[in-house]
Amino acid sequence: MYPKDAEGPKSVTDIADIMLPHLGASTVEANYNAASRAATQLIDYDDKGIASFVVNRDIPEGLDRAYSELAYLLAHTCRSISGNKKIKLIETSFYGNLKPYANWLLVQVVAALSDEFDRSQGFDAALEYLKEMGVEYFNRETDGSKGYENSITVDVTTAVDASTFQRTSVRGTVAEGHMMISRINDFDMLYFEPIGSATLFIYKDRPGVIGTIGNTLAEAGVNIDDMRNPHDPSGENSLALLRVSQPVSSEIIEQIAQKIDAAHASCIEF
Repeated sequence: MYPKDAEGPKSVTDIADIMLPHLGASTVEANYNAASRAATQLIDYDDKGIASFVVNRDIPEGLDRAYSELAYLLAHTCRSISGNKKIKLIETSFYGNLKPYANWLLVQVVAALSDEFDRSQGFDAALEYLKEMGVEYFNRETDGSKGYENSITVDVTTAVDASTFQRTSVRGTVAEGHMMISRINDFDMLYFEPIGSATLFIYKDRPGVIGTIGNTLAEAGVNIDDMRNPHDPSGENSLALLRVSQPVSSEIIEQIAQKIDAAHASCIEF
């Protein structure tokens, strides 16, 4: 429409644009092509596993879902060991075929370390959240010669007080379809499956400690389903990582800690 005092176009060639309603593209041919392509993509996905056209996928194409859960559980383990102390630094290492998925896996790490961040968010949101919380993040370049295959390492540095910091490091992988924690701090070759409830104690190595832990748990009606008990490289300290039949109360954990003079004691719910 033109104002009453304006002069309209003198011919069709004077019109620069042709305005159509949104349904202008809704032709028989366009609708047929869209329906045909959608049906073909669904058939290819169902018959051949071709997922090139999937949008808003929950995990990236080519990544085993187990490694997504592994990244989350490794960070969750760090959080359980370090407690509710303020996080200052997060460091990650993604080995083997996991390198290309480093950005996406960071989302799982951040979600495990904070109840305020959701796993459905993206990498940029994770970085922005860490910045807002005053947490530094560094993804290390990995060395393939170490032979860690498709492994993930998550290190979390927390502030004990204004001048003291604590670093918790956990590495894991997936073996025969099962997630495994392979290292906690300096305690290596654990190959512990993170499921159910577990108790973790670090103490000066000496005879009788495992018996004390087992007896105290038994008195509380808690059964031991699996256990790892390695020494650190110095041979002075031991770790007792036990999968137990039920969650263990903080009171029982503290009771055991006092009996064995533990440097660390905690219960982890996977």
